[in-house]
Amino acid sequence: MAPVPIMPRWLDLRTISLKLWLIVLAIPCIHLITILVLRDHAGPFYLWSNLDPDYWYLLDALNITNLDWPVAVHHPGTPVQALGAFIIKLAHPLSTSLELTQLVLKNPEHYLTLIHFCLVVINTLALIFAGLCTYLAFGSTIAVLFVQFGPFISKLCIKWMTHVAPEPLLISVVLVLGGVALLALRPGQLESHRPKYAALFGLIAGFGLAVKITSTGVYFLPLFILWNFRYLTIYGLTALFVMFVFTLPAAGGYGDMIAHLNSFTADDTSFGGVNNTFVSGSEYLYQLKRLSSRPAFILVLLSGLITTFYFWLRAKANKTEIPIAVKLIAGICLADVVQVLIVAKHPSGHYMIPVLVLS
Repeated sequence: MAPVPIMPRWLDLRTISLKLWLIVLAIPCIHLITILVLRDHAGPFYLWSNLDPDYWYLLDALNITNLDWPVAVHHPGTPVQALGAFIIKLAHPLSTSLELTQLVLKNPEHYLTLIHFCLVVINTLALIFAGLCTYLAFGSTIAVLFVQFGPFISKLCIKWMTHVAPEPLLISVVLVLGGVALLALRPGQLESHRPKYAALFGLIAGFGLAVKITSTGVYFLPLFILWNFRYLTIYGLTALFVMFVFTLPAAGGYGDMIAHLNSFTADDTSFGGVNNTFVSGSEYLYQLKRLSSRPAFILVLLSGLITTFYFWLRAKANKTEIPIAVKLIAGICLADVVQVLIVAKHPSGHYMIPVLVLS
């Protein structure tokens, strides 16, 4: 039997029925309208509740348009800054750097609104992609709707989608990552195209790491379905290279990035500590418990672990291989655990958004 091509037939959009289009587009359209309405009701970006980090990203986008290095590189967040710079330049392609600076500083709210709209559109397109991948994997419109509800899983997700920040773009990254993982479930896919999937997963992970390094946990998702030294090497090297490429606009801030990462991992300043110890054990355990208590997290993790254990015992008893879908579920569990372990070191609920959507 000929191998299944990695690029699905629905790339020819004419093959999609009107009924399927209506189902696939329903939630993305609701998402687009909902977030734009909420953004309007949230008030100006200069309000204290909206100010951080939106204005940081606007000013660093302006820095990039002026061919200067961005200043806020701790996330590092470079793709969001570069996207903002592109939108500003696209709005005034013939303006000089001085003119662009004057225009943006004179009316920053206008440009933040433009950038936010672009982020919401990217999210909407990612939802459509995830829906199409889900239908191709399962042939079920119900499954499509369940997967597309991902960004609505938590109030945190909805709140942060009204910001100009890494989180909206991270949600898009997770939706694309999940969509590609579902494509890999099709019969014959990994057997025929495992190196290509390894590189594709690496491309997504590298971009996501450039958006926000604290999303590292979710990129453990494909480890078990790639489980081979060669393919894991392709995955890791591709991710590192792509991350490097997408952070190049902030290359002048690499020193600050490394210093922030060092402070983030090597001491307990996240808990207000002053002794430069790695972490306060009791405080870390408390934060771990607090972050893990969300139903969208803990219920998925427990059910995933039970499912994985059951099929592992079954495969061991029958001397058969564990199904790829179960390996993917195990990858979700691993991503959940790694993400919460990372975030508990620097506890903030919105750092859990990528893994909540992935779950």
